[in-house]
Parts: sequence; structure tokens; C-alpha cells
Amino acid sequence: MKFIKKMATLVMALVLSVGSVLPVMAAENNNSQITVEGLSGTSTQVNLYKMIGLDEPQNRWVVEDWAKDYVSVDAEGKYHYDLEHVVVPEKVSSNAMTSQRSVTFSGLSAGAYLITIADTTGVTQYNNAVATTYQYNEDTGLIENRSVTVVAKSFTSKTDKEQSENAGVAGDDVVEVGSEISYSISAIIPYYDGEHDEFWISDTLSGAAYNDDAVVMMGQEVLIAHKDLQEAASKTESETFRYDLSSLLTDNQYAGQTIRVEYTATALASDTITNVASASNNPKGNMPTVTAYTGRVMVEKQGEDAQPLQGATFVLFREKAGKPEYAVVKDGYLSKWVTEEEKATKLVTDKQGQIVVKGLNVGTYYVTELVAPQGYGVSNPEKVGDTKYAGKITVEKMEGDNGVLVEGTTVVKDSKLAALPFTGGTGSVLFILLGAGCVAGGTGLMLYRRKKNVSTM
Repeated sequence: MKFIKKMATLVMALVLSVGSVLPVMAAENNNSQITVEGLSGTSTQVNLYKMIGLDEPQNRWVVEDWAKDYVSVDAEGKYHYDLEHVVVPEKVSSNAMTSQRSVTFSGLSAGAYLITIADTTGVTQYNNAVATTYQYNEDTGLIENRSVTVVAKSFTSKTDKEQSENAGVAGDDVVEVGSEISYSISAIIPYYDGEHDEFWISDTLSGAAYNDDAVVMMGQEVLIAHKDLQEAASKTESETFRYDLSSLLTDNQYAGQTIRVEYTATALASDTITNVASASNNPKGNMPTVTAYTGRVMVEKQGEDAQPLQGATFVLFREKAGKPEYAVVKDGYLSKWVTEEEKATKLVTDKQGQIVVKGLNVGTYYVTELVAPQGYGVSNPEKVGDTKYAGKITVEKMEGDNGVLVEGTTVVKDSKLAALPFTGGTGSVLFILLGAGCVAGGTGLMLYRRKKNVSTM
């Protein structure tokens, strides 16, 4: 009898010992839930991999075989995870492809799950995370399923840049001096982890002047108005601005979402216009650069034997709404267009017989010759509308060996003025001279007689 009592006591001790190590499940082990928030809203793959599961018959936690190299337990029984070097198994516990900003997984058993997130567009990159789907009920001493929310942490992202021309003849990435260019910088708002509380976007512009109109957009919503954005702007160089957007990190309200800084700039007298953007969460990552170009026209003035002619004077014009607009040129670049030919810049060919005007968009242009070189005649054989012209120029964008070329050329040929012909032989010359002598003699005799008559009176 004593033996039986000892055995019963031993069994009870074992039961109590196991129970003190790990309480049993209070309910069915398949109704936990994980919600992942803070996604970018683009096409995103979210996978769950169970790292630790509950062995209910043995009433103990078990690390999955694939995860044993990445899970450790400290002296206090707390689990630690090496998420930086983890290699995921082929078998996925649960997964979802979503374009929403959050995704929820239901019907999960108690345990610890590795969460991997991949933006299929490659714009945003995410840190791995671990979520535990159980909790201890101190009142009952049992393990319960629980729902947990994890906010995705994006640690780097691409910063994208776009441009479009608002004025002038549309020309892809070719613009005209003085035209307005719209820029849009896109960036992902990072997750604030308590350490990196800074978020900024910088922009460096060359060949154009910033206009005072920047705003921050999210979708169609103005997130930061221009007046508020200007307060956060700092000018670090003559052409570089940095906008402090750290206020968007508060409470991770916008974490993982895309914003756009939109503004305009005016093209200056330059052959190329470049714009480089960056953000604080990828300062050494991609540095998106957009480049715009201005075009040029060249007029070559030649004689009959293709020799260059210096000193020919032209005006450059384009046709708009059926009427000519004439170019005003400053330092070789287009300055503006005028409707009166008298106000246009008079362009004179150099020693090479050339005229070059830069800062133009793609399109069709014309030159009218006003003054020909000495000994040559003005040549304006064609007409567009009611305006005569000497040459037609088509400016196009081309890929050359040394990069992008945006130009057009026309050759204007002039003919020499014809000399008046000299006719007649030697006899004719003698008759002419004799006649001239007779006229001179008669005139002298008449004057002499008139003088004599006056003296005798």
C-alpha cells in the first residue's frame, strides 16, 4: 500500500513539474491571427514561416528543424532570433500577395512565426520580423491564442524622379529656354524605430531655376502645403535644397507609404538641365537623375563653290498659329519670341559662314536673309504663309557617339551679282570721246561770247 502511495505521489509531482514548466492550451490551438501593417500599397509578397511550435502531447515548445541555427534561449528562458542571417525553408506556413497597406493571416496555431516581406516592384525593402501568437493567462495559468499586429519596417527605398515640360512645343526630354519644367520626387516614408528619427529629401538642380511652389503629395492629397514646406526647407548650396520631413514619422502613421515632392523650375540658358534627388533612408543608394536638353540650329552661308561667306544677316523665326514669331537671342541662346521682325535679333555669319542659336525645343524653324555679303544677292526663294525665307531647319533629338544631340542645320547658298556688260569697239570709243570734246568746246565758246557781250555794254 505504501508503495502505491509513493508511486501516486511521484506521478503527481511529475505532473505538477511539467505543468509548472509550460501551462496547457486553454482552447483549440488554431485560431491565432497575425496582421502586418505599414506596407507600401504596391504589389507585395508576405510570407509566414513557423519557427517555434507547441508540442501539445509533450506540452512543450519545439524549435522547427530549419530554424535551429537561428533561434537561441537565454538563461531566463527567453527566445532570441537571428533574423539577419536566416535562410527560409521551402515550406511556407502561410502567404499572401497584396497591393493593400495591410494583410491579415488567420487560423494560425500558437507559436513564433518569421515574417518576410518583398515588394515585387523593387521600390521598398523590408526588415524581417517575428510574431508570437500566444499569451499566458495569469488567472487560469493556461496558454491562449492571441491576435498580434506587426508594423513592417522599411529600411531603404528607391527615390524616383520624373520631369515633364509645361510650356513650349512638347519634345520628350527636350525643352526650350524659359519654359517651365514640372518635377516629381517619389520616396517611401520609413518606419520610425525609435533611433532614426530623421527623414529628409534633397534635390540638386543644374541648368534651371527653382520656382517657389513645392508641395508634398500623397495620392491626390496635399500632405504638406507649400507655406509649411518652405519652413522646413534648407538651402545647402546654390542649387541644392533639402526638405526636412521628419514630422511624417510621428506614430508611424505614414510608414511604408509613398509621398511625392512636386515643384516646377524654369529652364535657363544651358545645353543640358540635370536634376539629382536623394532621401535620408537611402543617401548612398540609388541617386535618380533626370536630364533635359535644349536644342540648337545652325545656318551655314555658302557661295556658289561652297565657300563660306561672312557678313550675311538673317533673322530666325518659327510659325505659330499661322503667323511668324521672331527670335530674340542673347549670348547665343534664345531669350524670347516677338511678333515684329524689327525687334528680332539680327544674326550675322562669322568667318566660317555660320550662325548658331541655342536653347530651342525640337521643331521646325526658318531663317530670312536680310543682307547678303558684298558682291552677292539676297536669297529668300521660299515662303511659309506670307513670310519669305532662305532656309528651313528641323531640330531633332539624336543619339550620337558623344551622347545626345538636339540640333538642325540648313545651308543657304548665294549667287554673285552679275556685272554690267561693256559693248562696242575702238571706233565707238573714239566717237564718244570726239562727241564729248565737241560738247565741251561748244559750251566754252558760248560762255566766252556771253562774257564779251557783257563787257561791251
